Amino acid sequence: MLDSIHGGHVNVTDGRTRALRERMERLVRFAVVKVGLAEAMRQTIGTSTARAQPGYALVVAAIQALLDANHELGTIRPGVTGDAFIQAIVGIWQIDVHGDWHAQAARLLGLIMDGLRAGALGPGSRRGRSS
Repeated sequence: MLDSIHGGHVNVTDGRTRALRERMERLVRFAVVKVGLAEAMRQTIGTSTARAQPGYALVVAAIQALLDANHELGTIRPGVTGDAFIQAIVGIWQIDVHGDWHAQAARLLGLIMDGLRAGALGPGSRRGRSS
């Protein structure tokens, strides 16, 4: 998953926020397939040592690349940081993998994407992210 996000160029101009949504959908599918991953993430993300975990920096860098590209395009609200994004998607680790996880994921990702787009400056604004 990280190679597909971090290893190559992220093209968000085609479909704007679609790349971000697709990456989140892949993350959900990965978490569902790796049932133990959800529990591990719940234990890790909620701790003060999350940043010290192996791979955390790569995940944050990949997320930040997607956010930066969308900020540049004006397709998501200004000021969204990688850390804030991780806090917003923590619900992924609460999805019931034994239930209707597809519907749960669709609702959760819809809320996240709506929240990211609320207050967006619009395509072509090129104002980037505010700190």
